[in-house]
Amino acid sequence: MADRPLDPVYPVIFFDPLRVKIRDEGLVRNKAVYVALALTNEGEKEVLGLGIEQTAGAKFWLKVMNELKTRGVNDVLIAVVDGLKGFPEAIGTVFPLTTVQTCIVHLIRNSLAFVSWTDRKLIMPDLRAICRAETEAAAAAELDRFEAEWGRRYPAIGQAWRRAWAYVVPLFAFPPAIRKMIYTTNAVESLHRSLRKIIKTRGSFPTDEAALKLLFLVDANGLPITLKLTEGQAHDGKSAADMLDTLREGDVLLADRAYDSDALRQSLAARGVWANVKPMPRRVNIPTFSQFLYRYRNLVERFFNKLKHFRGVATRYDKCPENYLAGVKLASARIWMRVNESTT
Repeated sequence: MADRPLDPVYPVIFFDPLRVKIRDEGLVRNKAVYVALALTNEGEKEVLGLGIEQTAGAKFWLKVMNELKTRGVNDVLIAVVDGLKGFPEAIGTVFPLTTVQTCIVHLIRNSLAFVSWTDRKLIMPDLRAICRAETEAAAAAELDRFEAEWGRRYPAIGQAWRRAWAYVVPLFAFPPAIRKMIYTTNAVESLHRSLRKIIKTRGSFPTDEAALKLLFLVDANGLPITLKLTEGQAHDGKSAADMLDTLREGDVLLADRAYDSDALRQSLAARGVWANVKPMPRRVNIPTFSQFLYRYRNLVERFFNKLKHFRGVATRYDKCPENYLAGVKLASARIWMRVNESTT
């Protein structure tokens, strides 16, 4: 999971795991890569982080919530989840005021698992009538009607809806425009589809870190001055020297711990540039560091998030890295033009 600071409040966060094959102790296992996709106060979508766990259990999600809290999130207004047992409780433990909305699409999909193929077309309109009701009372009446008609043949469906009812009904407290946004985790699942296009060409990843490195490269956000492909080493600062030539006296560099080196700081200081770089946790002499300014580092990450909307970048595979970098630069130039073009 990334360690960059996050906003104190997010209106909506979508949580959903993505299954990835990763080699572990000589065996290829299916591990859960959690994805947290937030809607910011400015209306932008932002990937808050990725994390890997053997299973997407409730204990894992409790760990995820605590990490978000540690990174600066004080409150989440609405959390949209996939219906995992224990997940709402994990959210409530860390963010007690958060409204938890279960994914209606997941609930309907799980309900149809009990239904024969011949009955699915008949049952679907009745299930949709529940979630399309105008009020909570009307939805409860539709559920009663559904059980009266289908309860004897498929009792498990009504039972599943009633078990999840406390996390179904928050939907009805909002106007249609908000309901359309939070009734499903499709926002993060569309991101999953883009990620799967990248990872499907690999049978498995050798380590957890290898999987996260690729996914982070796909999902990074930012407004770059220069772009560079690296070999994926842990200390990216070793390859950053030629990227910092554009910095001038009076500029401030915001960077994560991978760039925390005395040589880099001294080189920039000689040119009148302040390196506001997050220090490594075991540093003895901690240099001056502004946590407030460091928050603005996510501006560069948000820009890279826009790159995934360019299919040629998000799904492209090139044997020649120069060709891929050229495609990324073309997409970046188009985004720069959008930001700076005149509206008059």
